[in-house]
Amino acid sequence: NDTIRDYIIGTSEFAEPSSPYDIALIGDYNIGGDVWSAKSLLEEIGLNVKSVWTGDGELEKIAATHTVKLNLIHCYRSMNYMCKVMEEKYGIPWLEFNFFGPTKIRESLRAIGERFDDTIKEKVELAIAKYEPIMQAIINEYKPRLEGKKVMLLVGG
Repeated sequence: NDTIRDYIIGTSEFAEPSSPYDIALIGDYNIGGDVWSAKSLLEEIGLNVKSVWTGDGELEKIAATHTVKLNLIHCYRSMNYMCKVMEEKYGIPWLEFNFFGPTKIRESLRAIGERFDDTIKEKVELAIAKYEPIMQAIINEYKPRLEGKKVMLLVGG
């Protein structure tokens, strides 16, 4: 983290023009393709995912992260320090998000939307309305077999 802080962040710029919807995904290691799903959903609500740390990331884009408007942190324990550094040095706010399960996805999307204008907030609600029936159908399929049973979920590394 210290090397990234001292020698990488701030040494590059994104090729594309800046927008108020530029974000970075911090602390997602793309285990099982998580970052692709998160990125797709965030882009669907109108955000520009400019940089991913570090799964599926690119050094030049990590170096340009100092220009984004919001850092979204997926693995708090691994990257909270870097988000705090960027907040102090570059004024970039950060928000922890969780896209594991329908309730957390909904809560996270709404919290992210609150950081932006009404255009993004409206797109958040449209995405929730679009995907909730799909998620509910999956719950309805598995709930009868799993209700009352203990399960263990293994996520991430």
